[in-house]
Amino acid sequence: MSDDSEYDLSEYLQDFDRGLTAPEAFYAIMAAAVFADGIRDDRETEELRALSHRTVTLTDFARKEPTKFSELEKSTLARFEGQQGPDLARKALELAKDACATIRQSKEAGSLAYSAYAHAVDIVLADSRVKDLEMKFLNVVAKELQIPRRDAAEILTVLGKKNKH
Repeated sequence: MSDDSEYDLSEYLQDFDRGLTAPEAFYAIMAAAVFADGIRDDRETEELRALSHRTVTLTDFARKEPTKFSELEKSTLARFEGQQGPDLARKALELAKDACATIRQSKEAGSLAYSAYAHAVDIVLADSRVKDLEMKFLNVVAKELQIPRRDAAEILTVLGKKNKH
């Protein structure tokens, strides 16, 4: 009996969108947080880079598929190029919602959801302020990831204190 790898036919459908994998969705939520207020802030972008290089989910992905991870970083950020204001914030929120749906369906949904949310909070707080659009983003992401309100509030409180000083 042959192994299943002989029947990986995905290369024949490369031109079709097959959705995000869990690590891709995890990164998408983090990247969307950078643009949640409709502005690309260098401090938030730098926080995204730092977190993506020390988060287990993403470092494992980058180690296993370095080219794919590099392409993911570039393509995700490129989808926001040339946009600003409410349209940019709306696009970021749409991406985050899609990514949240993927994470909810993953086999590690609970732990990935909490981690993705905490990283999104860290990124939003990187510029030392939270705008209304960013708060809306964090509220929607917590709800879409099915994080109980109390748990989301704890994450916000702890990371708010961490980032204040």
